[in-house]
Amino acid sequence: MNANWQTEFQSWLQARVVNGRKLADLTVLSHVQAARKFAAWYESTYREALDPAMATNYDLLAYRQWSLNIQRVAAATWNVRRAGLASLAEWIGDPSLMNGVATQEQQESPIRWLDDAEYGRLVRALERLPKRAITTLQHERAIRDRALVSVMLFAGLRVSEVSGLRRSDIEIGERSGVVHVVRGKGEKSRNVPLSLAARRALVAWLEISAGEMVFDLTNRTMQRVVTDIGAEASIPGLSCHDLRHTFAKRTADGKNAVNGTPVQLGIVQKLLGHVRIETTLRYTAPGWDDMQMALGGM
Repeated sequence: MNANWQTEFQSWLQARVVNGRKLADLTVLSHVQAARKFAAWYESTYREALDPAMATNYDLLAYRQWSLNIQRVAAATWNVRRAGLASLAEWIGDPSLMNGVATQEQQESPIRWLDDAEYGRLVRALERLPKRAITTLQHERAIRDRALVSVMLFAGLRVSEVSGLRRSDIEIGERSGVVHVVRGKGEKSRNVPLSLAARRALVAWLEISAGEMVFDLTNRTMQRVVTDIGAEASIPGLSCHDLRHTFAKRTADGKNAVNGTPVQLGIVQKLLGHVRIETTLRYTAPGWDDMQMALGGM
């Protein structure tokens, strides 16, 4: 196999069709990076450049052990690498290279959502953002950041979905609005209604911004914005996913509804774009305060 195998592998991935769809650009990039990391380990270990056609099952098993036990990558990181290596083995034409190269079981990370007091502080912090701005640039960023947080807190979008939003994905009228998530997780699309708070925040930003992309920011930058606003609201370590969890929990509990009626789990699942109802159950499981309230009258 020639020395340009990485370029050929990338071209193969870009042309690959799975379940009637081409791979997402981020998936292609992830698989190429996984192959490059394996090639770097191979060269460091065996003192020779990797020729994928000469790779062995032993090499991949050894790489798994090194990744998990020596480099000590997280289970999720290894599983992403393994997915890329499985594609590499398929491209080579020898899927048996992956025999025994197992995924690593992930421990479920605790779900965090904001309680009513934290939620109130965050909403107040969002409303105060433009008031705290001094310069024109600061005011524009405040309007942008308020809209950014709002689509996660009030519509439950994933950070990757927010980063891919285009103006054409958003429809806002006088009394309603919708965001079309064109390429959600797993390449699935969905439509999410926009609440009044989300509509107001988005309209304010769209009126002063230019360009087709609604938020021309990296995921890391968006996370930093959320963390900074969380600090302003005395909510340390606030993450983008915490906002999505909060949207799910408040929607399921009926706190986002006009009449305060709890919402059917299937509706929450559809709003979040979950394939499995079990995932939605984790997002909306009762917390300690819920259990205390349930027994408060006994």
